[in-house]
Parts: sequence; C-alpha cells; structure tokens
Amino acid sequence: MGLRVIRWIVGWVLSISVFAQVQAADLVIVSSEKTAGHVETAQTIALEFTRAYPERAQPSITYLSDSRLQEAELLQGARVVMTLGSDALASVLALDVRIPVVASLIPRAGMERILREAPSKSQASVSAVYLDQPFSRQVELMRLALPNTRRVGVLFGSESSQQSPTLHSALQSKGMELVSGYVGGSGTLFSALKAVLDDTDVLLAVPDSKVSRAV
Repeated sequence: MGLRVIRWIVGWVLSISVFAQVQAADLVIVSSEKTAGHVETAQTIALEFTRAYPERAQPSITYLSDSRLQEAELLQGARVVMTLGSDALASVLALDVRIPVVASLIPRAGMERILREAPSKSQASVSAVYLDQPFSRQVELMRLALPNTRRVGVLFGSESSQQSPTLHSALQSKGMELVSGYVGGSGTLFSALKAVLDDTDVLLAVPDSKVSRAV
C-alpha cells in the first residue's frame, strides 16, 4: 500500500468525531497479519497519527500472529481501535468492545459478512475504509491496458457472489462479457479456475477471503 494511500486513511480516521471529542484519545492498531505489507502499513499509520497529535500517547500495534486477542486487556485504555484485514476486525468484534472501530484493508463484502456474524453483544460503532475499487473503474482500466479483451473471467466466493450483476453490467457497457466460476472451498478451486481460464482473455481478481483462502 502506497504512502499516499496510508496518509489518506490516517486523515480519514482522524476526521471522525471521536477525535474531536476526546482530548487524550489512544489508538490501538490490530493487524490480521505480520507480513511486510501489514507491518509497514501499521507502523506508518502509527507514525502519521503521532505526527498529527504529538501530545497524545503513541498508538500501540498488536498482531494476531503474536496474540489471538483473547484477552480484552489488550485493548484496555483504547479510545479507538483500527483493524487491518478481515481477521483482525472479526477478532476485535468477538470481544465486548464498546468503543469506535475503524476497519481497513478489507473489501465491502467481507465487512458486511463479519458484521452479520458478529456476536449480538458487540456494542462497537464500526466504520470502514474499503479496498474495493468501483467495477466501472476496473473495467475502464482493462479496456485501456488490454484493448482486445472481450471475455473476462472472475472467481466468486460466498462474500463476492452478490456483486456479479454489478460487474456484469460494467463489462457489458464496454462490450465485454463476464465468465464466472464459483469457489465454495479448496476442493472446488481447480475446477472453477479451469472452467474460467479455458475461455477467457483475462482473469479479474475480486476481493473475497473465501477464494483467497482456497488458493
């Protein structure tokens, strides 16, 4: 993730009302992974937050690989929690948090699924910065970069399948056709991928944790 994007995310987070109301807000960042990209993003967010509010406590960073976040004390003293990735959001909402949660590095479909599955006791106010780019923008990019593209293959999972009509319309408006496959689990990945690749010009990746985990 580029520094400009990270700074935009931080600026958006700092603009939410809780920071205007709380003079000593403490930010806790919870990351789904400890990969290079997630570590860089978490550290940059913490740095940009500190620069914006030097009088406030430096944000703490927790990685699910280091802790399963089973202890609510990890969030003790936090006024705002920012999650990076789907697993981090699900883990935070599994706790009895009653503070604002800002989710990032997450597709809209994944966010909606996690909110549906969250324990009813969760009292958190959740906002999100989605990963998704509008299909119209993605299709236009394909048209410019690959002008001979006519058939576009996509693997959908349970999180993204409802987006199929929207993508179909976006492709149709540019004279392209959608060829879709459905991944229900790791056992269906190969057959779905083969069916899609056999008769398409390009494969478009749609954010869906069910598909990525099957890979």
